[in-house]
Amino acid sequence: MVVLVVVIVVAVGAAVGVVVRASRRIQPVEVPHNLVPQTPDTAFVRFRRGKRRQLAKLERRYQKYRDRDSVHTAEQDSLIRVIDSGFAAVRAELAVLDTLTAGRARIELAKRIRTAYAELKKPVYRFTGTFAPAVPDVNPDSLDEVLRRLISE
Repeated sequence: MVVLVVVIVVAVGAAVGVVVRASRRIQPVEVPHNLVPQTPDTAFVRFRRGKRRQLAKLERRYQKYRDRDSVHTAEQDSLIRVIDSGFAAVRAELAVLDTLTAGRARIELAKRIRTAYAELKKPVYRFTGTFAPAVPDVNPDSLDEVLRRLISE
């Protein structure tokens, strides 16, 4: 039993010696540029997140009114087509923004995205404005009559 322990200790010691000798011969080399870890570019993270949030909010508003009626007027149908293509265009440009690496190209694309979003808001607001308000307008004269009746009682 003691002989077995001695043999294992000698084998482990020899293995450590071989590893130490081999590690002294290792020479550091320059890593090729394409293998160097790239730090993520965080310059447009806030912009992308903000535009995606704004786009989701605008789409929720649009979907709420679109799902309200199953039958739409001709004006509403044309606005629906314009709005759907506008959402697709803004989403496509946001996806392209993730792939660009040149700073100037990203700035130009960000400006285009802002403009496209601003242009998309106009038909969405026009579309939501085509629906009749949920609460009918209150006639102030009827309120006066109710108030007079309550005072007289």
